[in-house]
Amino acid sequence: RSPSRGLGDVYKRQLYKVIYKLLLLIVFASCASQSSLKTKLDSGKDTFVLTDPSGRYFVTREVKVQNRKLISRTKVFSIENRKQSLETSVAVSKIGVSKDKRNSALLPEASQFAVWLEKSRYTSQIRIDKNTKKFKVKTKSPEDKWNGLKLFDIPKARYFCFFSQLPDCLIMQNLLLKARQKKIPIYIIWDNFPFHSEQYEGMSKELVTLADFYYSEKDRDSLRFELDLGNQIIFYHFDRKMKFEKMFWITQGISLFRVADKVKKEQK
Repeated sequence: RSPSRGLGDVYKRQLYKVIYKLLLLIVFASCASQSSLKTKLDSGKDTFVLTDPSGRYFVTREVKVQNRKLISRTKVFSIENRKQSLETSVAVSKIGVSKDKRNSALLPEASQFAVWLEKSRYTSQIRIDKNTKKFKVKTKSPEDKWNGLKLFDIPKARYFCFFSQLPDCLIMQNLLLKARQKKIPIYIIWDNFPFHSEQYEGMSKELVTLADFYYSEKDRDSLRFELDLGNQIIFYHFDRKMKFEKMFWITQGISLFRVADKVKKEQK
């Protein structure tokens, strides 16, 4: 074996070590950059088209961040009349900071829901009772079985989201990015409780449902995530700017499209 060849082998081994260290630095920097990314929730109002087994409707979603609170308002209108809402939801969550100080954390505070069914008005109000640390639910309707005041235990968990506020809740807490790495357990609070069991087939009659939220796949124009309720799955799509754009609840025959995206799709 020649001395020159031996020196060449030593040089190669040293070069490989340098390359390996550089690769480790690149991977580490990439992971650090990914963990520091955050999704931003902008206040504003969007219009959607809702389709369900009963027909097609317009839906407005208004989001506000005010006085350290996240406020989401949803209204459903008939296609023919956009002055009188058929269904309204208002969800309010208090904005805090996560334990690691890196992200926002939400604490559900209150919600109000009202819907017209067969020419009768049904309402539900949910509040967090700070004294008893329970959900306090007050309902009113033409049917006695729905009326009254009830208290429900709050399960121990890290993430809670009102159903009508879910897209905003996910964005505010940076869960879209976290869900791309692993499944995120979330308790869904049905702000249309107890009427949700009448509106949606096969649903539990409980106030809260433990669900798994996770990244599914990348479409041409959006990122698709799944909310696994145990016996049903809801698909949520967000655009490349991480803004909510559409939802599909196939087992219920429900779809929701942001109007701009709906027009774009029909033109293709």
